[in-house]
Amino acid sequence: MSTESSNHAQIIATSKAINTDWFASDITPSSAGTSVSTMFKHTLMIQCPTSTVVNVQYVIDGSTVVMLLNNGTALVAGAVYFFDLLMPQNITGYNIQHATGTQNVTCIISETKTGWIG
Repeated sequence: MSTESSNHAQIIATSKAINTDWFASDITPSSAGTSVSTMFKHTLMIQCPTSTVVNVQYVIDGSTVVMLLNNGTALVAGAVYFFDLLMPQNITGYNIQHATGTQNVTCIISETKTGWIG
């Protein structure tokens, strides 16, 4: 088994309005079009200055799905959170939004590629 990591996308203390995408275009996992024996994981580091619920909206097989991070519980103001997302091949992209007021959010996304024989 081998692994590779890279910084995939980031925003640092960037002003974002309530219920709007954090990234100008959807984050696209490198897994699109790869073999079944390759899996990609995105690790999200998120910090919000105001307590808020954060969600990931992704498209899978043409339908938009909303996934609440932290089990739908508001992130604590100023705390740093890490979330791992497994990226199956049929996810074409995702974005992140929050639910409380305009605030300067930070999000760094690292992508890890893991190959295995399966």
